[in-house]
Amino acid sequence: MLWLPITIVAVILAVFIVAFVGFCIRKIQPGRAGVKTGWGGIKVSFDWMVRVPVFQTYHIVDISVKKLEIARKGKDGLVCKDNIRADISVAFYIRVDATVESVRKVAQMLTPERVSDMEQLRELFEAKFSEALKTAGKQMEFHELFTERIKFRDEIQTTIGKDLDGFLLQDVAIDYLEQTPLEQHDPNNVLDSEGIKKITQITQRERVLANEFSQRTQVQVEKENADADIAKREQKRRNEEDMAKQTRAITEARANEEAESRKVIEARRMEVEAKRLETDESIRLRTEDMNRAVQEREFTVKKERQRLEQEAMQEGEEARVRRERTVSLADMDKEVKVAEAAVEVERKRAIVVAEQKAVVQQQEEKTNIEARMTAERVREVTLIEAEMLAKKDQVEKVVASEAQRDADRNLADANKIKTVVAAEAQREAAAREAERIQIMADAEAKAADKKRHSMEQNAEGTAAQEAARGLAEARVVKAKAEAKKVDATAIKEVGLAEAEVAKAKGAVHADVTEQQAQAEAEGVKDKEMATAAGIEARMLAEAKGIEEKAKAMKLLHEAGQQHEEFRLRLNKERDIELAAIHVQKDIAKSHSDIVGEALRHAKIDIVGGENDFFEKVVKAVGTGKSVDRMLAASGTLSDIKNTFFNGDPEHFKTQLRQWVKDFGVSSADLKNLT
Repeated sequence: MLWLPITIVAVILAVFIVAFVGFCIRKIQPGRAGVKTGWGGIKVSFDWMVRVPVFQTYHIVDISVKKLEIARKGKDGLVCKDNIRADISVAFYIRVDATVESVRKVAQMLTPERVSDMEQLRELFEAKFSEALKTAGKQMEFHELFTERIKFRDEIQTTIGKDLDGFLLQDVAIDYLEQTPLEQHDPNNVLDSEGIKKITQITQRERVLANEFSQRTQVQVEKENADADIAKREQKRRNEEDMAKQTRAITEARANEEAESRKVIEARRMEVEAKRLETDESIRLRTEDMNRAVQEREFTVKKERQRLEQEAMQEGEEARVRRERTVSLADMDKEVKVAEAAVEVERKRAIVVAEQKAVVQQQEEKTNIEARMTAERVREVTLIEAEMLAKKDQVEKVVASEAQRDADRNLADANKIKTVVAAEAQREAAAREAERIQIMADAEAKAADKKRHSMEQNAEGTAAQEAARGLAEARVVKAKAEAKKVDATAIKEVGLAEAEVAKAKGAVHADVTEQQAQAEAEGVKDKEMATAAGIEARMLAEAKGIEEKAKAMKLLHEAGQQHEEFRLRLNKERDIELAAIHVQKDIAKSHSDIVGEALRHAKIDIVGGENDFFEKVVKAVGTGKSVDRMLAASGTLSDIKNTFFNGDPEHFKTQLRQWVKDFGVSSADLKNLT
């Protein structure tokens, strides 16, 4: 256990020794020097050193570069060789020389702390540096201080020298150098008086030189301006001569170009005229080909229409034969049924006679209503015709009055316009005539429809009366056949629209007939049920027979009506086309007479068909008159016309040439325009 205390003591000693060694050894930073005094004398080191406490003292000396500024200004300014004072500020860069002897010398002369004190350094070196400035400045004139600054710096360094008691003059820099103001020179000082005189002489001499230079400069400028004016006038004269030569050459070239341009224009005009004639001929040939193609197409359409009409007529004839055969068979069946039912009808004659009276009264009332409606339609047709005639007279009066007014202004134009108006009136009259024919056809169709309806009702009444005598059904069929014949004759004279109305009315009539038959059957059935069950069965059979008869009549009526509608549609289209062709022919004839009379002696190429040419001619005449009136009413246009277009070709050429000359238009410009 003895080794433990020994170990502890050894560790403590080791720690103490390490701490002591660390305390005695000092690391010296760059720009510093270590000075050790005491036991062993003065020792200097620049990296590290060991000191023994109590026996030795350790100090740090600053050996870095320091800046010391010395300024002399105003009355204390630096006196130069020419006795001119200068305000100057010089920076001296000093440091302790990094040698052992220099550091030891500085440490002995100053304490280490005072080495870093700038005030201590200023007290130490200011007098010496100021004396060096005075000595170096007195050796150079004032202007040499500016021109030979490096020499002035070297003189300062030479005067100061290198030995500064351990310090080293690193560099000298002149921060500020300027002449001391004149008012800060002392006139009572001999040196300052000489400086004032020197400054005054130099400034006055320089002022005189500046004035002389300014005067010479002004004279030189005026001389150069005069020379420039002379040169400008000479150049202007030369420019005018060149311009005159150029104008003369341009005039000659323009005249030549105008001659060439007239030749080119004439050649172009001949080419255009030839192309126009060629184009007109081509248009004429194309027009003839087009007209020929139109005629061929119209002929083909006409042939196709005739073929379709023939096929339609054949189909209608075949349908008519089939319908007649069907009607004959139906009539035979109906006659057999009528004969069988005649005996039964005879038995209820008394009842039918009583009911017939009521039916006759109803028929008479219907007839009266139909008559009144027919009279009303006739009255409407008459009013429409009267209104159309009145409009026609009014239009003719308006046209006549317009023609009379135009005749008062311009007789020649009035004749042409009057002819045009007459042609238009003729066309409108033809159109109104076609409309009137259409209205009359409508009225006739409606009247025929009413007549047919009345005959059918009369036939039904007659059939009811004859049924009591056993021949009702046969006579009803015959009467309705006659009514259809009359109806077909009337419908033949009207158009497609009337056939549509007839179809609707026929359908309504068939429905009414069927309803009447059903009503009669139901009435007879009720009466016979009151009489006996056998009579009820017979009345039911009779009602069924009458219903079958009505259905057969309805089918027959619809088939005949469809055939008549098709035939009348074709007739109406043909009549309308023929009427339109006649109207166009009359209008074209009137137009041709008017244009032939107006352009009998004119040389005009006709282009266009039907009404196009006439309308273009009338429009051209109206446009020409409008232009003439505009020229007569406008003073500006009249002046232009009188200036250029007075009927004399030479006058026009002269005016045009003068106009081209005034505006500076050349033949090259005309070529560019083309």
